[in-house]
Amino acid sequence: MLFRTLFFAALWLTPMGFAGSEAVAQTSRVFTVEDLPVDQRAATEVAAKDAAIAEGRQRALALLLQRLTLPEDWSRLPSVPAAESERMIRNISFSDEKIGGGRYLANITYRFRPSDVRPVLTGAGIPYSETASRPMVVLPILESPAGTKLWDEGNLWFDAWRTVEPMDGLAPLVVPLGDLSDVSAIGLQQALAGEPEAIGRIAGKYRAGGALAVVARPTPVPGGGTGLTVTVTGYGRGWETTSFVETVSPVAGESPEDLYARSAKLAATAVERYWKQANLISAAQGERRIAVTVPLSDLRAWLSVQQKLSKLVIVRRTDIKELTITAAELEIFYTGGLAQLRRGLSQQNLGLAQQPEDGRWLLEAVR
Repeated sequence: MLFRTLFFAALWLTPMGFAGSEAVAQTSRVFTVEDLPVDQRAATEVAAKDAAIAEGRQRALALLLQRLTLPEDWSRLPSVPAAESERMIRNISFSDEKIGGGRYLANITYRFRPSDVRPVLTGAGIPYSETASRPMVVLPILESPAGTKLWDEGNLWFDAWRTVEPMDGLAPLVVPLGDLSDVSAIGLQQALAGEPEAIGRIAGKYRAGGALAVVARPTPVPGGGTGLTVTVTGYGRGWETTSFVETVSPVAGESPEDLYARSAKLAATAVERYWKQANLISAAQGERRIAVTVPLSDLRAWLSVQQKLSKLVIVRRTDIKELTITAAELEIFYTGGLAQLRRGLSQQNLGLAQQPEDGRWLLEAVR
């Protein structure tokens, strides 16, 4: 009886529609450019700070637009006037400020309003992606005449991945430490086969969504020399169908270590591009909606679903049609295609499946 009272009290306090949404999306990592270094001089410290904020804002917006779009579209990104970019800012924060002698240095974090940024891209006819992947653990596997290696010493491919700088993109990668707990979590053959339990262990250690088996194989190239053929296979929600190959040719005078390091950077860039491509949204797609049923076991389950939906930038809003102790009937308004919506939901551990008997869509938490 107490549970029913608390549950319906919560229903009374719950709005009959919530954004999926702007409120949380505005502070989302996707639309935030963190710790941008600025350094400006002026007649006074105040003037230097104002100039630094304005100059940094233009750079931050340029970085954000590149984060959301494919490299081949960067040359078409529009130039946004300073007054317009200022209106796009939700808020800013500062760290490591140094002021003196008419000079201002700091790291500034800019948080942009998604609803103000999107029209810049749609107006220019540039498709964009705003679905962020959960971090993925990289498993650098080297196949060579000397044998196949993952955690073994002498794995130049693993060493190369340690030199890759983290990318400020939509598909963050984690390079494992290669310590004994990693070796215990997943072995070479398990990594090659994508064995679910082993993938779960290594992903769990690094609080990741899954793993990418990134296999490098030295390959002779026409004209002499040896390049690398890199095959990337994904294991994790949203990455299930990921499989692509990149071939890297050697550069004259390049050492094997430099070739491997360059190939690792190119592979990381290819992963980022692959994720963006799979989640592109165009102006022509417009807003779509889907009716879903959310089975509920208790109040906590309902609040959890609400919270997860609110983190999805691709979800514009959610209308509650009916809410009972056992289920919620929702209408989700989103951009992009159904596959993109499902991929975004998967990053919040939510599964969307259509029931064969009646065609209804069920939205449920998945582990």
